Amino acid sequence: MKRLFIQILIVAILGGGATGAIARGDDERRDGDIGHREARALVREGVILPLAQLMERIREAREGRVIEVELERKHGRYIYEVELLDERGQVWEMKIDAASGEMMKLEQED
Repeated sequence: MKRLFIQILIVAILGGGATGAIARGDDERRDGDIGHREARALVREGVILPLAQLMERIREAREGRVIEVELERKHGRYIYEVELLDERGQVWEMKIDAASGEMMKLEQED
């Protein structure tokens, strides 16, 4: 009887651990803003490119000063959203695929 109880307890613990892992996986797959810790982990794991590596591409696309950067997950893709202020005071928005470095969008904001 005691052995059966221990086996049931082990199954319950292992099952609960798997459920927790699945729940965490779901959280990581949600679209939305990515925090600093998660961004660093994604760079370390090689999932996304570091922003520093993309700065040359950003400068080639448009001269100016970067004023804001966000990392988001949209439709299963990690995307850097970069706002840049040019020499005439115009703000530009860029969207860059964080995994490949591909420029997805470059447009002037209103």
